[in-house]
Amino acid sequence: MNNQLRRLRNARLENVEASSTLGASPSVNNYNPIAMINKEINTEECRQLLKKVDKMREILQMEKVSLPQIVVVGDQSVGKSSILEAISGIELPRAQNICTRCPLELRMKSAPPDSQDYATIRCAGVDELIINDLSEISARVVECTNFLTGNLVNISPSPIFLTVYKREIEDDLTLIDLPGITRTQVDGQSPTIYRDIVSLIETCVQSESSIVLHVIPSSVDFTTSESIQICQRYDPQYERQIIAVSKIDKHDKGIAEKLQGIGPGSLALLLGSVAVLNRKQEEIDAKVSFEEMRRREEKFFQTNPAFADVPKEHLGSRELIKKLVSIQQSRIRLTLPSVIEGVKEKIQMKREELKHIPIAILTETDTRFAFNEILRNYRTAVEKRVKGDYEIQSGQVAKTFDPTARDQWDDRIAYHLKMIGKCTSAEIKRILSTFSSPNQGTQMLQSIEENYGGGLPNFPSSNIIQQLYQPYHKQLETPCKSLVVWVEQYMTSCLAYILEKVIPAEASYKLPLSRELNKVIKGVIENSRVKCMENVEQMLKMEEKVFTVNSNYMDIFKKLQASDKTQSDNRTPHDVLIGLQAYCSIVQARIVDHLSQLCEYWFIRNGVLLLDGKLNTEFTPAELLKWMKEPPLLEQRRANLRRSIDTMERALVAAESD
Repeated sequence: MNNQLRRLRNARLENVEASSTLGASPSVNNYNPIAMINKEINTEECRQLLKKVDKMREILQMEKVSLPQIVVVGDQSVGKSSILEAISGIELPRAQNICTRCPLELRMKSAPPDSQDYATIRCAGVDELIINDLSEISARVVECTNFLTGNLVNISPSPIFLTVYKREIEDDLTLIDLPGITRTQVDGQSPTIYRDIVSLIETCVQSESSIVLHVIPSSVDFTTSESIQICQRYDPQYERQIIAVSKIDKHDKGIAEKLQGIGPGSLALLLGSVAVLNRKQEEIDAKVSFEEMRRREEKFFQTNPAFADVPKEHLGSRELIKKLVSIQQSRIRLTLPSVIEGVKEKIQMKREELKHIPIAILTETDTRFAFNEILRNYRTAVEKRVKGDYEIQSGQVAKTFDPTARDQWDDRIAYHLKMIGKCTSAEIKRILSTFSSPNQGTQMLQSIEENYGGGLPNFPSSNIIQQLYQPYHKQLETPCKSLVVWVEQYMTSCLAYILEKVIPAEASYKLPLSRELNKVIKGVIENSRVKCMENVEQMLKMEEKVFTVNSNYMDIFKKLQASDKTQSDNRTPHDVLIGLQAYCSIVQARIVDHLSQLCEYWFIRNGVLLLDGKLNTEFTPAELLKWMKEPPLLEQRRANLRRSIDTMERALVAAESD
């Protein structure tokens, strides 16, 4: 068995050395934690490091920033207070039920040899109090606890800061004592007391910068401890956990192996475990001093045969203090630089978040300023898109334009108006090109022959040409009016999209203001559609009569005539058909151009580009203030961000100061 213990100790020392938690491993018999770390651990530099961390933790207690810390956890009544008393040499509150009901940050500081021992205590809502008589500490802790919890049974996550300055303290050390885990609810206690305590513990232990000091009685199976099971979820390899074995005078058989992580009920922790002798009630009543208790503790381990083969590092409160000090300094050196960088990153993120919160709007003047800014941005955005000044993405270029696919519409106004014009032109061309189809051409030639009447054979009546053209002209109404309707729908959708982009996303008034503005925008676009439709109807009315003075007509006619290979004694019907074909080419270009001009005139020049002026005069200052006034929640959010930034900046000053 002794050989097995020796091998385990050597293996643990190698692991500790590899993890940089302790320094070079000495022989097992001469084990000394102080010798295993850098000699600077007791220097002023190390004290200043701990002081900075303590200050940062206090400043950042309301922020989600994880700092290097040692938290003390355990079930209710397992001797946590006794362990802390043995470490600190001061009396702490004791009770039958939950003794610690809010986090107690216990800071132990070395005092100069020529000074008096004293302590300070404070918490949220209670100013710092200097305690010159250390026997009063317990009463002052109870007072702060009751102030924070409001009664004698519930808990609070708000911490108490207790700093003890004693001449006998060799190494500065900070521990955070958390409420003991209890499942039994007492009178007046919250029904969620168990869940509240577990949640508080989880919050403190889940960070990798936290070291967990479990307090577990010697007679208890370490693996069944609830605090161990909670921490295992966040540290499954047991790399950040250490056990203070309490009530060692009631140990069971096999305690030597158990302390060293061997055998039933033990845990092989990287940081190990240390046994501590608690003060008994009769010793408390007899006011046995902590110095005397340490002498009794040393004698207990020296004279008890159960601990004869247990290495010194596992025995006594002095060894526990040394181990905790070395772990604390090592953890601070390892994690503090990354913590500082993390705080800087959080400051930058919060500044960005604050920058994206709209300016405060509390008066009509504030409202007018913000509203005018929105209108300026809106007009600029719309004008760019009308001119075609936008980024073209490769995915957009590859897509085939489909006017019916509303889900593919975007804010490229110039592009969409051009493409719908092309689609309309293609549809008009399809309607008018039926003159040149073989079947239709044969029928038209026959119709021309039959309707000459008494006219000259080589000079057909103009009525015949008009009659031939009229059925096709009537078909032009659908694509022309459909174009106007499509432009109305697209512009309404596009302008609403652009408006959504220019109103700040975080603005509390985004929904009510955009709803009112879209009503006006929709009204303007509807009016543009009505005016444009009236002009389209007039255009179609004018186009009923076959008429053109366009010189291109004869050029097209001659080209078509030259390409016509028809052999006939009577060329007149064929020339009439060719003339209609040439005329339809002129009509197609004329109508498409006219439609495009009408849409640009009514929807763009007399619609979109006049919107900001319309919107600027549509609402009274009182109406705008009603929609845009900042709600209290947004004001609180802005204040919280500023306070958070200020808090973290103060923490950085504390961390980076000499």
